[in-house]
Amino acid sequence: MVKNQVRITDTTLGDANQSLWNSQLKLEDVLPILVKIDRVGFYSIDCWGAEIFESLLQNLKEDPWERLRILKSHFKETPISALIRGRSLVGYKYYDDKLIKKFIELSAKNGVAIFRVYDALNDIRNLELIVEVAKSRGCLVQGTLVYTESPIHKMSYFVKISKELVEMGSDSICIMDEMHVLTPSKTYEIISALKQEVSIPINLHCHFINGLGLMNYLKAIEAGIDIVDTAFTPASFGDSQPSIESIYFALKNTERQPLLNLELIEEISKDLERIRNLRGFKIGTTSIFHNKSTELNIPSNIISDLISQLKDKGEIENLFNVLKEISRVRAEMGYPPLITPIGEIVATQAILNVIVNKRWEIIPDEMRKYLTGGYGKIPGKISPDILRRLEKEQKLPKPYPNDTLKSSYEKSKEALAGLAKTEEDIINYCIFPSQTLNILSQREEKPQKIFKEEKIDHVPVSIDSKRVKDLVKIIEQANLEEITIEEDGKRISIRKTPKERILPETLKPKEKVKKIKERREEEEEEEIHLIKSPVVGTFYRAPAPNEPPFVIKGQRVEKGETLCIIEAMKMMNKIESDVNGIIREILVEDSQYVEYDQLLFKIQKI
Repeated sequence: MVKNQVRITDTTLGDANQSLWNSQLKLEDVLPILVKIDRVGFYSIDCWGAEIFESLLQNLKEDPWERLRILKSHFKETPISALIRGRSLVGYKYYDDKLIKKFIELSAKNGVAIFRVYDALNDIRNLELIVEVAKSRGCLVQGTLVYTESPIHKMSYFVKISKELVEMGSDSICIMDEMHVLTPSKTYEIISALKQEVSIPINLHCHFINGLGLMNYLKAIEAGIDIVDTAFTPASFGDSQPSIESIYFALKNTERQPLLNLELIEEISKDLERIRNLRGFKIGTTSIFHNKSTELNIPSNIISDLISQLKDKGEIENLFNVLKEISRVRAEMGYPPLITPIGEIVATQAILNVIVNKRWEIIPDEMRKYLTGGYGKIPGKISPDILRRLEKEQKLPKPYPNDTLKSSYEKSKEALAGLAKTEEDIINYCIFPSQTLNILSQREEKPQKIFKEEKIDHVPVSIDSKRVKDLVKIIEQANLEEITIEEDGKRISIRKTPKERILPETLKPKEKVKKIKERREEEEEEEIHLIKSPVVGTFYRAPAPNEPPFVIKGQRVEKGETLCIIEAMKMMNKIESDVNGIIREILVEDSQYVEYDQLLFKIQKI
């Protein structure tokens, strides 16, 4: 008889979708099964916030708030959970109090009932405002421990943080293992320790990766965990969470069996399997890649981003050197957890250290901000060599206290005058300006899409996987976007998923060196100073869309003046002039992808 059931948070529409399918689930894909999901009996449904928010704007061209409202209209019994990155909200930098308050208020108004909040450095001071606003709106708060290991992060450290989260007003505690460092024995230890110290429910979030996630869940259940994160089988395993079914059957006929509707679970999994086949989504599997992620304690998403970055610049042979460098940089930075946005900052620095072949020769703005406490309290001590380097350059920026942040809401409201229809539009623009402008311009050009529910059984079960593969092959060979056929009076449509942006072909190393030398010799004769990109990324001439560029051709600039911004691994890096002079040429178009060492500006020295 069930006496103490394990509760389940379903991540299929949220973290599972993001981790396994790159957040490509469209609303129309899942609309027919939302009511079913609501009736399964979950503790909560993770389906909004963090990466999902950005992906909806960037890739699917959907308004995240409209999706939230539609989800809420279907989830009548089960609360919606949203992942919030502390003061970064769903973005990558810290935002002002007014914007944070407005974002949380609107999230609650539109349907979020549980806010899972974390700070990348476990500095809970950065969560205070979010907790206060969420609680004032009648929402639950799940204070989150970002689990990691280092000489600083002992068991007593996590117990202390969990107690502080309870005192702050958290209704439950989540342990989030994004670095894949938990093992079954460590899981049992931390759950047991927290159970003795806090009385509120505890939730564990792991990824399956190489199977450790499922084993960790079983040991956590043995230690008395209250809630675990899982996904329906078609969206589980690999980079995603363990499956709902695995946990259910492992605990069947025990006092901890989840009280879920198994018949509905099986029906929804079949529906999701059809969606997965039609959309060409991958199956969650374990690979050597996951073993390396676990061995190095580096999140798999960071490794995949590194692979992409290094391939783009013809440096993929340096992958393992960069992975080793990440661990070294992390130690020199005081052992921060490798979670967004800090993980991206560490990885960017590691790439620069390896590619430039001189450690800490280039220090991006976001790293400088971290080193001076701009992201919160640093867990350990920063290497004295790094601090001395910053002081020597006289570029040590002032700390970045939260109370000095200027409100961006009113400024964005003015910028969107006549274009923004709602407060949510302004919020989107504050966090993701260029993506929001694209959405708003499309809205002006065409009427808003009306989502209508259709029964998912329009997909003919009689068409086997081989037939589907043949149809996909036809689409590829004929260069078609969509193909529709009818069999037995039923219709099936297969659409080609949008292709990822093709990056410009890079020169071979020898050719690149030759070109660089030729340009350098020519420009030195004319006393022209060259400004090159220190990273691979996207070039932006202005601080935000619709704002004036930093510099224009013919403008006089001073040493240290900002020339542009380059976005690399979702970090914004200001590029400054290192001479006094006049801008003679701007060699890159706005929003253009640039390579490492690519020429950006020509400045006539004065």
